[in-house]
Amino acid sequence: MFWLLCWLIPLYFLTLDKKLCLLWRQAQIRQLFAATGLCLLVLWQIKAQLPDGPALHFLGITSATLLLGLRLSLLLIPAILLTTAIATLLVVPAKLGTTTQQLINWTVLTVLAVQSYLQLWLVNKYCGRHLFVYIFLTAFIGSALCTVMFVLLQSSAILLLQPDAAYDFNAYLVMSPLLALPEAILNGMAMTLLLVYRPEWVATYQPATPS
Repeated sequence: MFWLLCWLIPLYFLTLDKKLCLLWRQAQIRQLFAATGLCLLVLWQIKAQLPDGPALHFLGITSATLLLGLRLSLLLIPAILLTTAIATLLVVPAKLGTTTQQLINWTVLTVLAVQSYLQLWLVNKYCGRHLFVYIFLTAFIGSALCTVMFVLLQSSAILLLQPDAAYDFNAYLVMSPLLALPEAILNGMAMTLLLVYRPEWVATYQPATPS
């Protein structure tokens, strides 16, 4: 648990700064934050549980990070996890995971948000700021890569914390392409619709200025 906090605390200290307070003062930002949180909250409840393995569900982290930016997405993740934990505690207390499991979920999702933002930075630097490049590489391909990372991190956490568990690591890795394709389609289509109809909502999209 300690090493998880050693990763989370410095990251949040560096990203949650005065600029976040300025963003939060905007009514539209707060509305987008709430709407995105509600969508992810519902999306994460639609899951399939593997025997002795982690739950499988859509992530949507890439779209949330691209829509809100890194600072707000990092704030959104613990807010959703806390809301889910409180609801589970009130409704089905037996299904509430341990503190370590909650920290692992928080850490994994935080890594995915940072990965999404780093992918965006690399695409902007080496491929240019173009609408189709943004949609295809950052949203479609980026979300697929985040799904593969999610599978690797969740599997590694199980192997580290429960080395004696009857868990088929290889079978779960084989499923990662099957999980990556629908995740890529979901995030890609969501960002496509947003950029077509409401590009001003997407915080990380900055079209190239004509020279």
